[in-house]
Amino acid sequence: MAAVTLNRIEKCFFYLLFTIIISSPGMAQGDIDVKKKYIEQFRWIALKEMELTGIPAAIKLAQGLLESNAGFSTLATEANNHFGMKCHNDWTGLTFFKEDDDRDDKGRLIPSCFRKFSSPEESYHAHSLWLTQRPRYSNLFTLAPDDYKGWAHGLKKAGYATDPSYGDKLISIIEKFDLHKIQPDQKPPVELSFNVQTEPTKSEKIILKESVKTAAVVDHSQTGVWVMNEVRFVYAKPGIKLTDIAKMYDIPLKKLPKFNAPLLNKSLEQLPEKQRIFLEPKRKEFHGEQKWHVVQANETLQRIADYYAIQTEPLRKRNRLFEKEEPTIGTKLKLNGKKIKMISLRK
Repeated sequence: MAAVTLNRIEKCFFYLLFTIIISSPGMAQGDIDVKKKYIEQFRWIALKEMELTGIPAAIKLAQGLLESNAGFSTLATEANNHFGMKCHNDWTGLTFFKEDDDRDDKGRLIPSCFRKFSSPEESYHAHSLWLTQRPRYSNLFTLAPDDYKGWAHGLKKAGYATDPSYGDKLISIIEKFDLHKIQPDQKPPVELSFNVQTEPTKSEKIILKESVKTAAVVDHSQTGVWVMNEVRFVYAKPGIKLTDIAKMYDIPLKKLPKFNAPLLNKSLEQLPEKQRIFLEPKRKEFHGEQKWHVVQANETLQRIADYYAIQTEPLRKRNRLFEKEEPTIGTKLKLNGKKIKMISLRK
């Protein structure tokens, strides 16, 4: 009787094993499709952050894929945290608790504090700030932009993760999905109905202003024109002057300092490299889906306003900040709509 029972168990086991084997290719393909969808969704954010900070988009996407399980981890779905960023002592923003690797004095596993963000985009930007503002990662920024292997092993060496194979995993993801081949001049996720020329005509300028509806894209012509909040801007390259930019984009020279006040004065000398230069007036509010911005370490009101291409004073008034007052770390700044409500103090 026991032999018969064992035989049945063995048959069930082998049947289950066979089912798993024949179904695994479909499962693998499904996993690949999910990851490709994640890459398509977030590559433009990674490219934008690469322009802002120098962190390779391939590394950013590989880390996001690995840390967030292609956007399906609990942290990603419930806290918009795509990089497993913990709170640490300098975080005063929103929090999310889940068990990870923290233990109490008796060695018992306790919930760890993770950062919670209002959007995945905010998580991507916070990850950039984390790497750029900590000295232990400074050596990474001396590497060539296409040295993804150096970045991957450098992150592990700098202590970003405890997994001894973390660098190899990033490299494997990058090469499997050709993330190192993603470039800013690729087709943006939303079809644009214009190409920015060296000297656009008046009609082209009107089309340009009316057709851009995405948060941040790169134009087809590879002239380096970016769009944020429906406002065009470029990054200053070595040796370029305001006069060069004014001539290149057919903009009256006297308007550029106004578009970029107060960061630019009327000096026509060489501009700081990678400085954002807006080619038209910034908006009074943010037109994208994101409604709030959680202030990170070393962020000023001016820096936040420029990041979203909105005017500083409307942002200040909307959040009821006094003149020259700077928001504190963790503060939620309202990016559009009416002023925040006053908090009434009752005895």
